[in-house]
Amino acid sequence: MIQAWPETIDMLICRDGPMLPKLIVELSLQKFSSNVVDRLIQSANLPQILMIMQELERSVKLEKIMVSQYGNFVLQNVLD
Repeated sequence: MIQAWPETIDMLICRDGPMLPKLIVELSLQKFSSNVVDRLIQSANLPQILMIMQELERSVKLEKIMVSQYGNFVLQNVLD
């Protein structure tokens, strides 16, 4: 299923899209969903990666993301 994401990635992370921008932080903090966010980042183009970075950066939980094992994993991969 994850291989089909490049076709739907714009819908998943667009600002007017469903809920992924609101959930990206929460997904980044959990063991298995952080892997899903990582795969999303790997499939994303530059504007999409920038959107994910903005969501993480704006989060009031940024410090929690940085110290979380899984959140830090996501942050490192989005910055690569």
